[in-house]
Amino acid sequence: MTNAFNPENFAESSGGFLAAGGPAVIERARTGEFDFKGKAAKAAVLTVTFRPDEPDPKYPTTVIHYGVGSKSGCIPSADGKRFEKGQIHGQSNAAFFLKSLQDAGFDMSKLQGSDGKGDITVLDGLHVNVITMIPKRPGIEENDKGFKNRVHIIDQILGPKGQASSTPVNADLDKPAQEAVLGLVKESDVARKDIAGKLFTTLSASGMEPNKVGAVAARAADEGFLKAGAEQGLWKFENGTVSRA
Repeated sequence: MTNAFNPENFAESSGGFLAAGGPAVIERARTGEFDFKGKAAKAAVLTVTFRPDEPDPKYPTTVIHYGVGSKSGCIPSADGKRFEKGQIHGQSNAAFFLKSLQDAGFDMSKLQGSDGKGDITVLDGLHVNVITMIPKRPGIEENDKGFKNRVHIIDQILGPKGQASSTPVNADLDKPAQEAVLGLVKESDVARKDIAGKLFTTLSASGMEPNKVGAVAARAADEGFLKAGAEQGLWKFENGTVSRA
């Protein structure tokens, strides 16, 4: 079968205390099944265990079950390395997670495995920065409690397995990222940790090319980029918060 973890192969057209995001190590990544604590029938998921750099002593790890899409047809392998059949749905939480890895600069060819069929376990030990985003899905705005559903994604690869130590400097990204940050602070001050999540929504709604949204959002949330913008007088960046100059 084709490598299910490659975003190009997604079908066209989801526990823990890492609520606010932050730096963490991917302790374990496996395919499997989960019944969402008895709220639904068992379904295929991509389960990722994060160990935050500054964990809550009571909850040292955060386990997130990323749904792959109710009609994906995915069947997890016995060893948890891949899905034996099916395609990850392009609007599923697993897809948003994997696309964010790609946008952060991770070498996705590593997920092919030695046999080319896919091996998600290569993510074990990867140090990343986690943020949350509100995915824009047709016809779905809020859940039954009135809160928009957030998905934990990656905005930076911190090491040691990734190919990028931070969001790369890219002149093609700097201008739209600057405009995006200025648009945010025009309304109110914004914490760095919230920037990427907010921009995923606004940039997607603006009509920006989907494959550019993640890269611009990640660039806008990069600490070095924000410090440089503050030095240029574009905005103020103090104590992790960006405000108008």
